Amino acid sequence: MQDTYFSLPQDKYPRLATLYKIGSDGRLTPATGYVQYPKVQTYFSGGAGLISTAADYSRFARMLLNMGELDGQRILSRKAVELMTSNSIGDIMVSDGFRRNGLGDKFGYGFGIRTERGVFDELESIGIYGWDGVFYTRF
Repeated sequence: MQDTYFSLPQDKYPRLATLYKIGSDGRLTPATGYVQYPKVQTYFSGGAGLISTAADYSRFARMLLNMGELDGQRILSRKAVELMTSNSIGDIMVSDGFRRNGLGDKFGYGFGIRTERGVFDELESIGIYGWDGVFYTRF
């Protein structure tokens, strides 16, 4: 993953996609104030500030689907991926907002996990895992 950063190098700024919102006149206008660059990240959490390309994120997803292996190289142990993608909170109830937004009904070490049919079942199967990102992105 050559294009994933907590603090985006300045020479990469021109590659950032322009974000749009619907203006008061109903037309698309560039959105401002959401992502401020230059930005130096000080809290290093995968769920709090990574910026990446679709190609890099696809490689990350393929590694998870291959149970921790990518391009013939072991990145994570099979057991680590199993723990990341299975219920690690037992019977603890997840908030309705979390469930309604489709993030899952339980947590693993890194992802929301769907373990039962519930409020948000659009095209989802038991066992899916993932996480939501900024601007309605979803993995």
